[in-house]
Amino acid sequence: MIKTDVRWRRALYDTITHGCIAFLSWAVVSNALHESPAFVSALLCGILAMVLDGDHFYEARSFQLEKALSLQHRPFMHSTSTVIVISLNVWVLVKFMRSYWNVSCLDYLPWMCLIAWISHHLRDANRRGMWFMPLGSTPPLPQWMYISLILLFVWLVTVVLYYRSSTSVVNVTYLGSTSVNVQNSHIIEL
Repeated sequence: MIKTDVRWRRALYDTITHGCIAFLSWAVVSNALHESPAFVSALLCGILAMVLDGDHFYEARSFQLEKALSLQHRPFMHSTSTVIVISLNVWVLVKFMRSYWNVSCLDYLPWMCLIAWISHHLRDANRRGMWFMPLGSTPPLPQWMYISLILLFVWLVTVVLYYRSSTSVVNVTYLGSTSVNVQNSHIIEL
């Protein structure tokens, strides 16, 4: 009984840590982009990172933690190539939806998925390496490397989104300040 409680606690802390890392990662991205409301989107990113661990139970076909943790293979959502493909599909779906409806609130969703899931995979890579299905796995990453890669990935996404938004028409309201529409330039705060 005590061993089970410790395993549940460890699994819960691990999942919450994934969520916190994704939350903070997206908070950095959304702050750099002056996205509003940044807290809600960062919270969504954290939830996306935590939901990823649900595939352990799906693969085990059971809600018993012992079965979920004793799988003979990694669950499908723990394949980095799978989450990249899913994020690309989300991007295509958002583009399709934008052509019919004004759903600009979903523009960052594919990037949120990438931040949430790649940060989750990089943290897990400290123990088991990154898994690129069908190619195989990398060796486990040292702690300094996975932390550096998370920071680098957050920085790259921030740069891509910043320059993507600066080359299109942007209208942003952030903490009560008003911005003007600017094309092919950076956001001008009034």
